[in-house]
Amino acid sequence: MRKNKSSLTVKIFLITMALLVAACSISVLCMAKYIPETYGSQLSERLQNEAQKLVQELGECTSLENCYALVDSFSLEMDAQVSISDQDGYLIYPEVVGKIDMSNDTVAVTKDENENSQAIEDELLSGIMFPFTIQNTGERYILEVHGKSSPINQAASAIQETLPIILTGIFILSILCSLFYSHYITNPIIEISKVSERMAGLDFSMKSDLKRNDEVGVLSESLNALSGNLEKTLHELESEIRKEKELEQKQRNFFASASHDLKTPIAILIGHLNGILDGVGDYKNAKPYIERSIAIAEQMNQLIQSLLFIAYVENGTVTPVFEKSDFAELVRCSVGEMSCLIEDKGQQLSVDIPDRAICWFDSGMMERVIKNLIENAVKYSPVKESIAISMSQDRNADIKFEIENTGVTIPNDSLPNLFEPFYRVDASRSKENGGNGLGMYIIKTLLENHEASYGICNTDNGVKFQFCLTASKIHKKSI
Repeated sequence: MRKNKSSLTVKIFLITMALLVAACSISVLCMAKYIPETYGSQLSERLQNEAQKLVQELGECTSLENCYALVDSFSLEMDAQVSISDQDGYLIYPEVVGKIDMSNDTVAVTKDENENSQAIEDELLSGIMFPFTIQNTGERYILEVHGKSSPINQAASAIQETLPIILTGIFILSILCSLFYSHYITNPIIEISKVSERMAGLDFSMKSDLKRNDEVGVLSESLNALSGNLEKTLHELESEIRKEKELEQKQRNFFASASHDLKTPIAILIGHLNGILDGVGDYKNAKPYIERSIAIAEQMNQLIQSLLFIAYVENGTVTPVFEKSDFAELVRCSVGEMSCLIEDKGQQLSVDIPDRAICWFDSGMMERVIKNLIENAVKYSPVKESIAISMSQDRNADIKFEIENTGVTIPNDSLPNLFEPFYRVDASRSKENGGNGLGMYIIKTLLENHEASYGICNTDNGVKFQFCLTASKIHKKSI
């Protein structure tokens, strides 16, 4: 019951029906009241006009007999009561004995018939009197015309008889029209309301199917557009929240790994220093432990420097400065600086790079990438294995760089994790080589700052790393 009272359809239906019933009923009642009056006025006006024409014709008559014929014809045609009296007021037509009294809306005539009197009454309209004169005799007479009220009474009676039927029909028609109108108006609003309720519950699957060119259609299209934009924005927000959570988790893992990598060498360093201070056992010969402590401190310093560099790059403190330069020359200089490491391990180096390769890049960052890649290849390849470095530039000025070291492979399930911070395929071996697990992560971070594509894979002879600098992307970032 409460729902019906608050329903927009019911409200519009009741209001529309009430207005239709009231308007139609008032119109019909006004018609029932004023139609007989209007009809009577029209009859009286017509009777007066025709009577004036009759008077003109009577004035042209030469005798009363001619007048009687015209009056009879007029009376039949107009369905009126017509009488002629002389100047003294005696009725001469129709022929009666006595004096006529027409002071009321009835005609009372006294007539001698076998010495008995009879009063004849008929309901008449107000009389109209016209004087006229016969040409030959010069006698003056009075023509009095009364219209009958029976046609008006019949019309009023017919209206009164049909009035209940008309009012009933108006009521039924108002119900039907109100039902149609209320559903026509409220159905689109109900559909839009359902869509908005779904939207309020963050359910954007339902769309409005209204195809209209009016304001309701515009509202429907706007609601669908709003639903699509909210759904898109919500998905983007969820994606951002998910990325933010993943980043927070990575940061926690990063700091946990960093703390773990710093905790062990710090503990060893403290143990060495305490032993040296106490001078007990082997610590009496302090020099080897001091040298080992210095080495540990240097590893810790490298780790801290790497952590600081990663933090600066990721938070935007260090940003790439793109300059148009010779990438081939950068590779040659980096290889030259790292060649002593290769010679110390007796490894074979082959280099295939063009004379010039001009493109946009940050020389400092890319130098670190090249040196890290060469250092990793030297560290993890056995003695007397080979390292091959190649570089090319296509007609679009895109740079492709590859470095392959032989004699070692990486488990396939470890390849996707190589770019995670502090990830080591073989932790014990990495520590022996002085690795801190951040080298590949730094390479990944710097290449992504250049919007470069990169990857690592196993080959038949070893491991190959490659990256590609797309000139168009770098040029956009440099502008």
